[in-house]
Amino acid sequence: MGTVKKYMGKFTQNLDVILGVMGCILGMLITSLYYLMNLKQQDIGVAILSSCLIYIFFRKKFKNETSISSGKDRLKSILNLLFYAIFLVCVLIYSMNLYYRPISYFILICVLAGIIASEILYVREGDKVISILLQIFLLSILIRVGIFYNFPSLMGYDAYFHASMAKIITETGFVAPFELSGKYFYYPLAHIFVSITQIMGKTDVKDAIFYSIGFANIFITACIYLIGKKLEGPQMGLLAALLINLNNHNIVTGIANITSGSLVLCYFIFITYTIFSEKQEVKYTGLILLIAILTILTHQLTTFVVFLALVIIYAGKYLHNSLCKNSLLKTTGTNYILFFLVSMQTYWTFTYVKGDISFFEMVLKPLIGVFQAGSAYSSDELIVGSVTQDTLGTLLLHISYLALPFFSIGGVLAWFSRDDVKKINKFSVALVVIILYGLAYGIPLLGMRNLLTSRWFPLISVFLVLVAASYMLKLVSLFDLRMAKIPAILIIVVFL
Repeated sequence: MGTVKKYMGKFTQNLDVILGVMGCILGMLITSLYYLMNLKQQDIGVAILSSCLIYIFFRKKFKNETSISSGKDRLKSILNLLFYAIFLVCVLIYSMNLYYRPISYFILICVLAGIIASEILYVREGDKVISILLQIFLLSILIRVGIFYNFPSLMGYDAYFHASMAKIITETGFVAPFELSGKYFYYPLAHIFVSITQIMGKTDVKDAIFYSIGFANIFITACIYLIGKKLEGPQMGLLAALLINLNNHNIVTGIANITSGSLVLCYFIFITYTIFSEKQEVKYTGLILLIAILTILTHQLTTFVVFLALVIIYAGKYLHNSLCKNSLLKTTGTNYILFFLVSMQTYWTFTYVKGDISFFEMVLKPLIGVFQAGSAYSSDELIVGSVTQDTLGTLLLHISYLALPFFSIGGVLAWFSRDDVKKINKFSVALVVIILYGLAYGIPLLGMRNLLTSRWFPLISVFLVLVAASYMLKLVSLFDLRMAKIPAILIIVVFL
């Protein structure tokens, strides 16, 4: 027994190195398959390999302290003024070019993100962060307004369909019948939310969508800051909040193609905050039970991903407890998972997709069949859902989508290091990232298309931004000089 404990202790102390080496091997394997059998995943393989190598090389040089000032600093004030000056210029450009954006507009947006990231480096424990959160929200609103109102009508079939359902509720006061709304007859909450906003604000349905779900997806990211603050501190929380507002997947889900799943994302962020804040009051318990019901009544697929993530979080906590023997875990998590599972399965059983086929049957039967068939997606299809021909365009597009996973891989390895692996919440978040991201990329490779894993990424990004923000700050800590740290974080964020 003593020998087992000895080896287990060595294993947990060197878990980051073990996983880093495994990641290098996996990256080389994926890249080599491109040359051996034309499996077009070489960019993903290179991202995994390079991220693991960088972490292994620098892991002993990371510092915990990243702040660059403890008092008043002239550069900090200049950055603050510069943000609002550039922000006003962006608003002016937008107002003069309603349906067209010059390249200067996008460059200035990138500069604004870099300025916010630079200001975050000045934050210390106990500092007020309202001004930086306000800047993050303003930048997020500017980006989303520019996308959402770039066209006079709604973008995408999904958004158009959901807008039609909300408009019917506004005009009639009732949810559209099954013949019109289909499966969404049983999942109408997002449509009702938009309709209420439309009636109260006396706006058209497009504005109502932005004011309701669009704004909700922006302001709920304050919970990302609170989660990050709980896990590592205010710097990491603020940077994570900035990253999720800049993340491509969340921009698409939060504004470019708003669906019922966009509202589930808001629910999920709040549930995750409640879990990691470890609030045990009755009001919070009742609230997350209510949100579980609201999630189930809003959308099917994203509800399944939410449930899967919650299972992994609590499984990670129990696994950490069994490995580290740190403390006894409360049974609240198990009870919540059981409540969520029973409620979800029961509702799915009695909600019909077409005719007499329930949603539960629709998912289960094809799932059995696809396990027996397999085909490969190219990395184009895995990342963006379609094949593009332009090599340079494809490369730039892939970089934009793989940048966050690149930093997340390093963050996961850092959270499995000797010091951080002892922290139960970091351990469970890192485990969620590994499992969910592995499933999201691995399932399409096995030919399972009906789970629509491309729509999982906005939910997975809730965890990706946490580990990525932590790792970015560790990379910045490699520089000792203030004038080196600011350009470093600027370059990292601008090229995201």
